[in-house]
Formats: sequence, C-alpha cells, structure tokens
Amino acid sequence: MWQSPTDLLVIKQRVITRLTLTCLLLLLASVHPLSAAPSGPQLSFDPVNVRQQGVVEFSQFSDGPVDLRDFPSDKFTEGETEDKTFRVYLSLDDIHPRRFSTFAFIAYLYDETKNQPKVTRFEVTGTPTGDFRDVATKVTFHVTNAGTNATGRILVPVFGAARSDLLSYPNREDPLNISISPPQPIRLGLTNSPETLTILVTDVMASYGCLKCWDKMTTTVHENNPLNINPGSTVDLPLDLRPRSFQALLTSAFIVKPSVPHDTVTLTVTYHSTPGGADRSQIIPIKIRFSPTLWALAIAMCGGTFVGLIARYLLTGQFGGSNQSISKAIVAAFLFTLIAELLGLLLTSHGDSKLVLFDFDLDPRQTLPAFILAMFVSGGPAVKDWVKGFFPRSPSQVAGS
Repeated sequence: MWQSPTDLLVIKQRVITRLTLTCLLLLLASVHPLSAAPSGPQLSFDPVNVRQQGVVEFSQFSDGPVDLRDFPSDKFTEGETEDKTFRVYLSLDDIHPRRFSTFAFIAYLYDETKNQPKVTRFEVTGTPTGDFRDVATKVTFHVTNAGTNATGRILVPVFGAARSDLLSYPNREDPLNISISPPQPIRLGLTNSPETLTILVTDVMASYGCLKCWDKMTTTVHENNPLNINPGSTVDLPLDLRPRSFQALLTSAFIVKPSVPHDTVTLTVTYHSTPGGADRSQIIPIKIRFSPTLWALAIAMCGGTFVGLIARYLLTGQFGGSNQSISKAIVAAFLFTLIAELLGLLLTSHGDSKLVLFDFDLDPRQTLPAFILAMFVSGGPAVKDWVKGFFPRSPSQVAGS
C-alpha cells in the first residue's frame, strides 16, 4: 500500500520517540534498581489478637545501621530470639500516635552473630482494629538473615482503635452536697482498670449550669504536673471549686426536693495512656446541692417560728395554750422547732427516710424547708388546718371523710 511522505515522517518520529523512552527507562533501572534485595537482617512482627476484642497488625521498614549500644531498661523493652542470636529493643520514648488511630514506635535489632555487634533501626507502625483498652501485650517477631529465620517475643504497648472512655468514677444517683461556707473542695475518685497501661491526666476544665453560682475552678493538674493513675488504682482528682454564697442561696432557695440538684458541674478530663497513647477527653457530670451555713439555717428557723406564732395568734387569739403565758409559748415554740429540725436532719441524712409535708418531699438542710417546718411547728394545728384549706383534697381523701 502506497504511503505519502507525510505518513512516513510520522512513523519515523514515533519510532524515534519509543526508542528514546526505552533508553531512558533502561538508564534509570541501572541507576535505581526497582527491586533491590534488602541487605542485612530484617525484622517483622506478627499480628496480635488483644483479648479477643481486636487485632493489631504491624508494618515496618529499615532505617539502616545506627551507632547505638546502650539500651537502659527504664527506656526500652527487650526481646530475644529463641536461638540467642538477635535481640530487639523497643524505645518507650519514641512511641507516639499517628493519624487514623494508628501508632508508631522505633525498634532496634541487635545482631549478636558478628564479632562486632551491629544495630539496625526500624520504624514500626501499628494498625489496630476493634475496641479494646490500651494495654501492653506480648508480640511475636521474626528476624530473617541469610536464609535463616529466628523467632522471639517482646512486650509492646498497643492502643485500641475506638476512643472509648478509660476512666471510671462513682455514679451517684443523689446529688453531692457542697457546703457554701466554709467552701469544701470537690473530691472525685478516678479509677483505672487493672491490667492496662498507666494513665496520665493532663487537663481538667469545668462548665456550669449556673455561671453566677461559682468562682473559677482551680486544680493542680496540668500538662507539666499530670495526675498519675496506675493500673487497678483509684486516685482523687484535686479540684478547688467554690460556690458563691449569695448566688448559691438564691438558686437553692426554691428547689426543696432532695433528689433535684441545684446545679450540675460538667468536667472535661483530658488524659492519655503512657507510654505513647493519644489524648482522650471524657465528660463527667456532677450533680450538686448547695448546703447553707448554720447561720442561714438558724435565721430561717427563727423567721419561721416568728411567722408561725403571729399566724397562730391571728387565727386563735393566743400564742400558746389557754393557760400558757406569752413568754412560755415563745420559748416552747423555739424549743420544739429546734427539736423538729434536728430530727429532720437526722432522718434525712441516713437511709431512705424522707420529710413529707402536704405531699411535698422537703429537705430540712435547706433554708426554705427549715422556715416552713418552723412555721408549722410553732403555729400548731391552727396554722396547719388553715394552710391545708389551700390544697384540694384527692378523691380518696374525699371518700374517706
């Protein structure tokens, strides 16, 4: 088939281009071989099953020989092959988290087969799957060298893929009573599970439902002074969280039911497993009830007693019994009010006892319930019956009357 000079020129250019590319590829392959065989002993780690809850797979590459001979036990974990020819040292200071829940560490392969021991540095990446707690576990490693394969085991810290909470704390159903004056620091016990890694708490932040009720929280825990929680131990988290007396009294005045908190303080605790764990944040809510001062309770009791006596006089024309003087009636009212308050405090502070008045569950440790209790005690049946008229009776009470 006849071809024009233009077609022949195009074919010639394509042939020249292909020959040029082929020569370049051959040149590059001779300078940088694509599949150069690794030199020296090579280290690899088997996947490890962590408590049947997840698996960690490892990948590694060699950084080449290094001039290192000292491996102190407080900074390295050590493993040795069964034939005593190689040792592996894992650097605890070089464990660090990476993206996508992976982590990395540095391992040193110590070759004892040479007259002059040789150390090779490897960077290892662990890829976890599954939800397991951070823990140190035995991992099998292999060393291949000149056609031989030696096997050993070494203790490796591994970290779960899921960022679940690692700390536990008391789960209180009832609110925590905090004295307004003198203020009491909150003590929160944090527990680390046994057979895990040590946890370091590095930061604590607090948020409040009632901002005006609190001074700024302070704590001795920070990044340069972490709180150390060993496996299986419980440590108190030091918190200096002080309520403002006046605002706390106003907030608590009309919340009389003991099971209802006056405020909720939400702590954000930042911590990580050591060595090498990633930072985690755990939310811990604390329900708070403010306990007033003894002076505030005394003033509420006196005020309630005075109001009860005045109401009794307006309803009956007398402060006490028919043959009782005014002074004796006042003294008796204050005495019985004090006894009633002490009994209420004793009963509600222990066990499941409650102080119920007109179907309302009252807390005698608060100022308003103390005022109401004193008013009814000093006012007697007349005040009780008068107040009772403001509350509609239930059908069962109507049927029984």
